[in-house]
Amino acid sequence: FMARLWSVSHRHGYVTSADFVQGRYGDRGLSLAVALTGFLATMPYIALQLIGIQAVLEVAGLGGSGNWFAKDAPLLIAFVLLAAYTYTSGLRAPAVIAFVKDGLIYLVIIVAIIYLPHHFGGWDHIFGAAQTKMAATNQVTGKPNGAFIPGDPQMWAYATLGLGSALALFMYPHSITASLSSGSRKTIRRNAALLPVYSPPLIHI
Repeated sequence: FMARLWSVSHRHGYVTSADFVQGRYGDRGLSLAVALTGFLATMPYIALQLIGIQAVLEVAGLGGSGNWFAKDAPLLIAFVLLAAYTYTSGLRAPAVIAFVKDGLIYLVIIVAIIYLPHHFGGWDHIFGAAQTKMAATNQVTGKPNGAFIPGDPQMWAYATLGLGSALALFMYPHSITASLSSGSRKTIRRNAALLPVYSPPLIHI
């Protein structure tokens, strides 16, 4: 459907999903609702990315201690650099960043599969340590740190979330913007065909 959406939007000059709704239905209120929904839906996604960056920086030894400024300074610097790059480079910036990010994802997977088991005593030792840590009682809450193997309800929730994410991937607000900025519908169709190569690493991570 995204290739078709690109064709219609390209013909009529639509650059956002709200533009498409306005042109298709002629309802400004509905168009505004779509725009606001996309904005609000993107906020948790951005927050999740920033929290992930902060966690990675803390593991790398940057931030995570001292006052709030010292704790968040690496994250603020990364965010400012990313925002400045995106502002100066336009839509090309997220594409380049995504390309670099995907390359790093595959590098992490290769390192995790080949180097880490050899360095930390094999898979049995790694998973045994993880199971011990999950089963340990949290000093603050008094409950276990987590579940090493999720129960059936969590497994079904994760599976349906993964399936829904795969089916709706191109309908995410940030994905629609990127798709409508493509040079042709062939580019979108090619990317859709390559998604099976991209999705499994995300599931494992």
